[in-house]
Amino acid sequence: MTLKENAKAYFDLGLNIVPFNVKQKKPLIEWKQWQTERQTEKDFEALPWNEATGFAIVCGTKAKNGLHFLVIDCDSADFKLNLLPTTQIEKTPRGGYHFLYWSFENAKGSKVSDLKVELLGQGNLCIMSPSEGYKTLNDNAPTQVNNINEIFQKLILQLGGRPKREIVNIQSLLKGVKIGERDNAAIRLAVYWRKKGLTRNETFKKLAEWNELNEEPLSPEIIEQKVQSAYSTPEPYNFVFDEESKPKIVFTPFLEAEEGFLCEQAFDGKKVYFLVYDSKNGAVKRQSTFKQGDNVYQPILNDEVFNGTVLFPNAPIEYGSDEQLYNKVRAFMDYWHESSTVEDRELDVLYIFLSYIYDLLPQLPYRRNLASYGKGKSAWEETLGYICYRPLILAGSDTAKSLVRRLDLWRGTCLIDEADFGDSTLYGFITKILNIGYDRKTGWYQKCDENDSKKTLSFHVYGPKLLATRKEFKDIALESRCLTVYGQANKTPKPLFRDRQFLEQAQVLRNKLILWRFRNYTKFKTEARKLENPNLAHEVYGDVDTSSRIEQILLPLYILGNPHFQTKIVSLAEKLQTIQDEKDPDYEYLLKIKQAIIDLTDELQEQNGEFIASDLQEENGELRTKKNLIQVFPQTQKIKILLTTLTQKYLTNETGQDSEEITPGMKTAAGRKIKKIITENLHLQISVDSKKGRWVALHFKNLTTWKQELKQIKEKQDSWFKIQQTLALPDKVPNQVLLSSKFSNGGP
Repeated sequence: MTLKENAKAYFDLGLNIVPFNVKQKKPLIEWKQWQTERQTEKDFEALPWNEATGFAIVCGTKAKNGLHFLVIDCDSADFKLNLLPTTQIEKTPRGGYHFLYWSFENAKGSKVSDLKVELLGQGNLCIMSPSEGYKTLNDNAPTQVNNINEIFQKLILQLGGRPKREIVNIQSLLKGVKIGERDNAAIRLAVYWRKKGLTRNETFKKLAEWNELNEEPLSPEIIEQKVQSAYSTPEPYNFVFDEESKPKIVFTPFLEAEEGFLCEQAFDGKKVYFLVYDSKNGAVKRQSTFKQGDNVYQPILNDEVFNGTVLFPNAPIEYGSDEQLYNKVRAFMDYWHESSTVEDRELDVLYIFLSYIYDLLPQLPYRRNLASYGKGKSAWEETLGYICYRPLILAGSDTAKSLVRRLDLWRGTCLIDEADFGDSTLYGFITKILNIGYDRKTGWYQKCDENDSKKTLSFHVYGPKLLATRKEFKDIALESRCLTVYGQANKTPKPLFRDRQFLEQAQVLRNKLILWRFRNYTKFKTEARKLENPNLAHEVYGDVDTSSRIEQILLPLYILGNPHFQTKIVSLAEKLQTIQDEKDPDYEYLLKIKQAIIDLTDELQEQNGEFIASDLQEENGELRTKKNLIQVFPQTQKIKILLTTLTQKYLTNETGQDSEEITPGMKTAAGRKIKKIITENLHLQISVDSKKGRWVALHFKNLTTWKQELKQIKEKQDSWFKIQQTLALPDKVPNQVLLSSKFSNGGP
């Protein structure tokens, strides 16, 4: 058959034809009118067939059989043909595929660029075989389907995207809706009644009656706005209305259902299904779907499930007590990976448990392994990650779009290895995601829809994340949200490969941990409310001087309720604060200011609860030194030091010069710095007297704490210098040595 004869066969079915120059991808005629008008036989014969190297069909027009000709275009040579219902398939010159269908329901065109799929709908052109470079792959005719859009949305889901909702179930809306759904429901109902032929006034009346059925009615002004919007355009909004009272299918990996049911997606290697937990009796059943109201919830099935880039439980397994499960998880971690400290391992295990209740928390920290090559970062991330809640392996994601789609779709624990993202642009995008992904409320990545500039797409990227990096983040705020373990080479033999035995053991633990989530979900939903108690931080940390950021990232761990860990959380806060201080360029300055204050107060000797010294004199009820002005208040246990006196002492200690040799310029510069550190770092008050003298106020207990801190640092320094002399190590004391000075008992 000639090109024209092939085109005539489609024309005879009632379809409009457009001749093409295929190489230039250029129609040979003006064809827009054929989107709405039917070609005649004369129109067809008049087409420039002598110039044509191909032809296209105008999609979306209703054919003689009463159906609409629509096409799904998959622009990828490795597309799996079995993802779509069997039908006529044609191959394109670039190796892609066209799937041809007859659909009872018409559809507008829709393109998802990052997934390389497009629905060729109303008004789109589809170039057909035997056009130049196009081939028919089978003998099938186009298959009849009820709704091509539903098939296309399912395909998006299978490819790792998130399907759009374009079909409106009228019966479910007519019953009234909840807060948060009213605006969308109102405009859809207004459009529905307009399409039914009702006038503005009739639609307003019906919408007002419906409004009273809502959980909380909208204002009359908003109802009027919805009616105005529905009638303001020449053609109503393109909603497809389903008037039958049939359930809507919703794909999700988790559902907190009514009456205490929890549904978790599971996978046994062949099928996906829900593990449905009944909180009333503790029973767990396996179900392929879960129906609630007008919705039927189904687990997600796509290539990621079969490829193992997202992991699930397959059946609940009894775990005994919480302590027994804790020990099992820890034993698994210890077998497959060696931790640098006991405390780091405990934090690993607690983070695993935290991941199983993360969706109940307002915020959560990230767990990070920081080390150079060959220090076990990948082993740590895999061992920890494979037993976290719904592990999502991001390696292999090659675009920013695919990353956010996967995060939004699965909402589990992300495993992010810096080495997997050599593209600095993509890794920079991941850093952007990390900057918002710690907060449940604000953890939404938003972007403009490429197909509709007026539409904004939102992707939820909140969730637990395991990070393996070689360097610290430049962003201090992001760095402070990480609970970091510093990797090191193994001291004892560990498996170099993690294959079948590892996967089997990880599967068993995921099965036990999902049962733990089921049994504790309601409990922790209540416990999480404690995080909004303004006094909780003080109840947990007491008078320990830590930043609000550190308190914030550790409190979620505290509500896990593990007594063994709760006793150490304060020490962990101190350790993190010290690490944060070490990164602060003012930290060394701060230590020297503390030393200067101690040196000044050492001139006074404490005896029987009062300060006395040979050079003290009483003036206006206060004790003052003659040379270095200090005020002492024994009853309130407070001391005040003149800021100029403190500055003088600091410079004397720092420079080794006598007070007479210190210039006014040195005093001014140092005084400003000291004032800043005293107020911002030490959180001490500075008051001004009648003579404009500035006084630093502190408590006796500040002196005691600082003396102990500086003494421990001095002891560690002395110990390090002895080792250095023996082993010829660097002169500078490593930060790890200084940090451990506050934790000589073995950890946080």
